[in-house]
Amino acid sequence: MNGFKKGLLGRYSEELVVKYLLERGYKIVLRNYRCPVGEIDIISQKGEYICFVEVRSRSESDYGRPYETVTFSKQKKISKTAKYFIAQYPQFYNNYSFRFDVASVILKDIDNYSIEYIEGAFEVLGI
Repeated sequence: MNGFKKGLLGRYSEELVVKYLLERGYKIVLRNYRCPVGEIDIISQKGEYICFVEVRSRSESDYGRPYETVTFSKQKKISKTAKYFIAQYPQFYNNYSFRFDVASVILKDIDNYSIEYIEGAFEVLGI
C-alpha cells in the first residue's frame, strides 16, 4: 500500500504532471476544466498546440499501465468536453492545433513515481 488516502492518489498525480509539463516548457491554460458533458484534467499549451491532458494513475503496474484505462468511450467523452471548451473559448480555434495527450503515472510513494507522457495518445475526429 502506498499510504495515499482514497482520492489523494489522483490529485497528487495531477500535481506531478503539472510540474512535469512546466519543466518541459508547457503553459497551463486550465486545470480540472468542467462543463456539462465532462471534465478534462489539464489543458496546456506548447508551441502551436493546445493539449487536452488526461491523467491516469496507479500505485503499481502489476495489472497494466494507467494509460490502458483510457477507453474509446472515455476518449469520446474527452473529445466532447474539448469541443465544449473550444466553443466556450473560441480564441483558441483559429490560433492553435489540438492534441489529446495522456499522462500515465505510477505512484508508489510520494518520492517514488514515474511518469509516461504520451503526446497524441488518441485522435477523435471533428475538432
